[in-house]
Amino acid sequence: MGFQRRARATTKTVLIIDDELSIRKSISMHLEDNFYKTLTAENGREGIEIFDREHPDLVLVDLRMPEVDGYEVIKYIHKKSPDIPIIVVSGVNSIETAIKTMKIGAWDFLTKPVTDHSILIHSIEKGFDHADLLFEKKKSDKKFNDLFNTVSDFLYSYDLNGYFLEVNQTFKNVIGYPDEILKGVDARKIMPKKIVPGFERSLKKILMEKQDQGKFQIRSVDGNVVFVEYHNILVFDSDGKPVFISGSARDVTLRELAEEEKKAAKKHAAEQDKKALVGQIAGKLAHDFNNILGAIMGRAQLSLLHSKDEKVIKSLQLIVEQSMRGKSLTQNLVAFAKNQEPRQETINVNKKINLVINLLERDLEGIKIKRTFTQSIPTLIADPGMVEHALVNIIQNAVHALSKTESPKIILKTYYFNDRIFIEVEDNGCGIPGEYFNDVYTPSFTLKGGKDISQSYKNDIKGTGYGLANVKNYVEKHKGKIFFESRVDKGTKFTLAFPLIKKELTGKEIKEVGKTTMHKEKNILLVEDEKAISDVQSRVLSRKPFNHKVEIASTGHTAIKMFHENKYDFISLDYLLPGGLNGMDVYNNIRETNKKVPILFVSGNIEFLESIEDLKKKDLNLDHLSKPCQNKDYVESINRLLNK
Repeated sequence: MGFQRRARATTKTVLIIDDELSIRKSISMHLEDNFYKTLTAENGREGIEIFDREHPDLVLVDLRMPEVDGYEVIKYIHKKSPDIPIIVVSGVNSIETAIKTMKIGAWDFLTKPVTDHSILIHSIEKGFDHADLLFEKKKSDKKFNDLFNTVSDFLYSYDLNGYFLEVNQTFKNVIGYPDEILKGVDARKIMPKKIVPGFERSLKKILMEKQDQGKFQIRSVDGNVVFVEYHNILVFDSDGKPVFISGSARDVTLRELAEEEKKAAKKHAAEQDKKALVGQIAGKLAHDFNNILGAIMGRAQLSLLHSKDEKVIKSLQLIVEQSMRGKSLTQNLVAFAKNQEPRQETINVNKKINLVINLLERDLEGIKIKRTFTQSIPTLIADPGMVEHALVNIIQNAVHALSKTESPKIILKTYYFNDRIFIEVEDNGCGIPGEYFNDVYTPSFTLKGGKDISQSYKNDIKGTGYGLANVKNYVEKHKGKIFFESRVDKGTKFTLAFPLIKKELTGKEIKEVGKTTMHKEKNILLVEDEKAISDVQSRVLSRKPFNHKVEIASTGHTAIKMFHENKYDFISLDYLLPGGLNGMDVYNNIRETNKKVPILFVSGNIEFLESIEDLKKKDLNLDHLSKPCQNKDYVESINRLLNK
C-alpha cells in the first residue's frame, strides 16, 4: 500500500512542469489518487503562464526543457511567490545540481525515474508542512510587529557600539527619521552634542552592570529635542556572550517642558519683582520728572527764539538736548518696568519697518538704506506698539554705531523660515567688542557717552542702557528670539525671530494631533477680546478635522451671559478682558454652578501665571496655555482637557 496523504482542510493544487508526457500523466494520476488537484505544462514558458493564471499551491518542475528551462522557472516563481514550495524532479543526478537549485529557491530535489511514488507524496506533504509553518510564522511575526509598532513607548535595539539595529513605529513617528536612515545609524547622531558623553557612559555601564536606566534627550529630524525616560538591558546569546542592547523609552517631553516652564516662570517672576521695584519708583517719579523737564525744555526753546548771543544759544541748545535725553531715559525706564501683556493684532512687518524708517527720517540722513524684503511674507500676529518700539531701538542703535563711519549703510531684511518671521537690521558701524556680548541686554548697560572708552561714538551720542533690554523683553513676550553677531569696526547684525501663528493647522499638525484621541463637534465658548486671535482660534476649531461649533465673547460680561443661556462642552478663556471683569471673574462665576466643564486659560499675563498653578491643583478640569501659542499646542491642550 502506497503512502497516503493525511486529510487537509482544502484540496491543494499541484502544477507539474515536464516535457515528457508519460511522466506528466504518471505523476498526475498518482497525485489525484491522493486527493490532489493537478495542472500540467509541457515546458517552462507554459508552466509560468499557468502559474500566473491558476496560482497553484505547489510546483513540480523538471530542469531540462525546451524554450524556458527549469532553472528560469524556479527563479521566476520564487521571486514572485517565495512561500510556494518548489520540488525539482529531474534526471540530472548530481549533488552540485541539487545545491544549485536549492540556492535559487527549490525546496526539495528528486531524481527520475520516480519508481516509488510514496517518496514523491512524502516530499509534497513535507513541502506543504513547510509552507504551513512559514505561514504561521508570518502570522506570528505580524502579531509581534503589530504589537511592537503600536505600543505607545519607544522600543529599540542597538549593537554594542551604539548603532541602531531596529526601532518601532512609535520611535520613528516621534523622531521623524525614515526606517532606512535609522537602521545601522550611530545613535549619537540623533542626540544633542552635549548629551553624547552621557550616552558613552551609559554604554559602559550597561556592559559592566548588564542594564541602565535614566533620562535622556534625542533630537527629531526637524531639530526639536525629545525628552525620554529609558530602561536598557544587555542581551546574551546561548553561549553567554553579549550580542546587543535592547531598550524601551517613554516620551516625557511635555512633563519636562512643563517643569522647564515652571522654572522659567519662577525666574521670570523674580525678574518681574525687580522690575516692579523699578516700576514703582519710575511710576511715581516719571510724571513729576517729565513735568519738570517739560517746563525746562519749553522755557529753553522759547528763549532760543529771542536770543542772539552765540554763547547763550549754545547753552540753551545743550539744555534742550539734555532735556530730550532725560525724557527718553524716563520713557525707556517706564517701558522696561511695565508688566504689560502684548496685544494681538495682525502686522505686515514690511510696512511696519517702512513706517519706522519714515519716523526716523531725520536721524537717517546721510545713511544709505537697503531694503531686502520678502514680499509674500505672512502677516505677524503681535503687539504693534512693542514691535514698533523694538524696531526703533534697534535702528537707532545702528544709527549711533554709524556716527563715525565714512560710508554708513543699514541693511533691512525680512524673510520667513521654519514657521518663524525674521527681521534683520545690519550696519557697517563700529561694532561691539566681544568681551561685552553677555552684557548687551543687561538693564542700564551702555557703551555710549561716558562709557565710550574706545571713542567709537560721537561725543553728543548718549545711551540710556534700557533700549536693548526693552527689545529683548518685547520679543520674548511674543515667545520669539533675538540674537546678534558683531565685529569691531566691521558692523553689527541684529536678528528678531517671531513665531508665526497660522490661520489653520497644517496637514502634518493634523496628523500629529490625530495620534491622540481627537474630539469633534463640541460646543465651545471662546472668550477673547483680541479679534486677530479669536479669528484664528475660531477658524482652527470650527474647520476640519474638529468641526466644533464656536461662539465668541469679547468681554467678561458677555461671556457670563452666554454661558448661562447656552450649553457648552468647553470654555477657552483669556485673562485680561475689557469691561471691568477679567478671566478669573468669569471662571469663578462659571464654577459656582458648573464644576466639571473644562476651562482652558490662554494668557501671558504675569499676575495670572503666578496664581494659576495652585488653582490647577484644586481644579482637575482646568489648564492654561501661555500667549502667544501655536495652533497645534492650542488644540492639543483642548483635547487633553476633554479626555479627562
